[in-house]
Amino acid sequence: MRSFQDDMAEAMLDQDYSSVPIPQLPLPTTISYNETRETTLTWKDHVDGNKMPGKSVVINEPPYKRQRVTPATSTRQVIEVLNFCVVRTDREAAIASVCESFDHNVEAYHNEEIDYGADAALCKHLALLLLKESNEAQRMKSNKKKFNQDDYRANSHDGTSKGYTEEISRTVEALEMVYRCSANYVSSSFTRVGLEILPLLLGIINKELCCLKDSSSSEQCEDVNTEEDVRPKRTTSDSTLDSTMSGSEKKSQKETFYVSNQNTSSPNLLRKCTKIIGHFARVGSATETMAYHPDLLSTLKNIIDSQSDFVPSEARLNSLWIIANLACNTENMVMMACTPGLMDTLVKQCRFNDDKRLKHPESFSDYIHLIRAQSIAARAMLNLSWAPENKIPMFEVDNLVDSLITMLLTRTSEWGGRGHGVSTFLLQSRRHASGALRNLAAAPRRNKFHLCKHGNGSLLNSLLDAARNDPDTSVKTRVLATLHNLTCADSAEILISEPGLLDLLSELATANETTGNTEDELGTLAFRTLRTMEKAASSDMSCHDSLQKVLNEVSATRNSTVLKPVKTESSAE
Repeated sequence: MRSFQDDMAEAMLDQDYSSVPIPQLPLPTTISYNETRETTLTWKDHVDGNKMPGKSVVINEPPYKRQRVTPATSTRQVIEVLNFCVVRTDREAAIASVCESFDHNVEAYHNEEIDYGADAALCKHLALLLLKESNEAQRMKSNKKKFNQDDYRANSHDGTSKGYTEEISRTVEALEMVYRCSANYVSSSFTRVGLEILPLLLGIINKELCCLKDSSSSEQCEDVNTEEDVRPKRTTSDSTLDSTMSGSEKKSQKETFYVSNQNTSSPNLLRKCTKIIGHFARVGSATETMAYHPDLLSTLKNIIDSQSDFVPSEARLNSLWIIANLACNTENMVMMACTPGLMDTLVKQCRFNDDKRLKHPESFSDYIHLIRAQSIAARAMLNLSWAPENKIPMFEVDNLVDSLITMLLTRTSEWGGRGHGVSTFLLQSRRHASGALRNLAAAPRRNKFHLCKHGNGSLLNSLLDAARNDPDTSVKTRVLATLHNLTCADSAEILISEPGLLDLLSELATANETTGNTEDELGTLAFRTLRTMEKAASSDMSCHDSLQKVLNEVSATRNSTVLKPVKTESSAE
């Protein structure tokens, strides 16, 4: 039996100042090695123009990973330049060089970047940019009081804010590149600078969400109130428009403000910030510290719940993945299950068909995003359901059991057969859903009884359907474990009286054991469930004779009552 630890998911340096001249960067180069390999012609053949006899085919094989671009300077020099740059032009040149040097997927080189302090350098650089952006915002706010509204609106978006946004975006992008290193180096970096970087990233995310929310609400207001010509309410300078303008003039000016707001936000920031936090969540030792960090869970929840079309789908998926990984830590499970609104958010991701806007996605990519989000949310619920303290509260969450049932029975899709993993994501959802039901069934007797009665028997009907018809053996095993965990004195009569249940268990318990350990495990688990029902049922129950008859037939067929150990208790994955 696997332990919980086996099931867990993988989860500022100061330099002495000295008056040293700023090193100069040579011109960048884009030469890269190992981009292609030719299987027939040698380098000499290319140079001399020699032709090989007979027909030959040149096959250009793509590299296994994106190779590291040959840097014009060493990693140490690039980081040193970044530490010395303060003026905007120098900063922009330095961060461009950093992105060029770090943009690859070679883990060993990223480990080297951590050794040289790239994480600390970028953390301090990001803090400087955020400070300068904040000071600029205060300056613009004070200017608003000195000049009239028209002058302020004409000059408030002079490119300064946009420039800082671009610099911040490139810095965050470079930081994400660095954290493509191994998990051990991520852990070391989190210990050194993680608690400094995390608040900076959360601040950036919340600011971006506010900007995107304002932009989205403005656009919706324009669409809804076109005929009435009602001005959108905004927190920026478009809150007051000249009442003497015509309708077309007002609409034109609102569009101008909308574009200006877009210039000061970057959806790429949400993608990269959540990806950096996801890198931290790879490290099991960091998950507890992260989960208890103020505002982290609420910020991730806000990203997932955001209705704005400007929030990238990748940011939502990253946020769900982080929550699922944090839920692997036993120290986080109870706290996360009690976080206001978090369970409702996860359930909503699993019930996207209830949303009229999402029930019929416009494109295949939209559908893939929805079922990926569903699969990750199901994994988060599976992990949270492992804790004994969470079983009753989770059962009481509205629509949670129904969402698990829906995922358990969804085996095909109208979008299937396109070669993009639709069946894989649906299978993952079914496995996580059946595992979560297994965990919830390992609860006190009162909960077992209510689960058996849930939806006028819809849960039991769904379990029987999955045990008979699901093509995946892992799903069947978890469904049988759910039935085993549901069995107790309070629920025995309901289970035995369920049409088809005894026949199913008898069929599985007497199945031929010639296909390997899988069928053997299913048969053993079915036989154990029948034995548990026998112990839980009293002799005065009307269904007791039926159970005894089935048991006698199964025992005679198996020729043995030796029970083999199988996994029936709750677990996290």
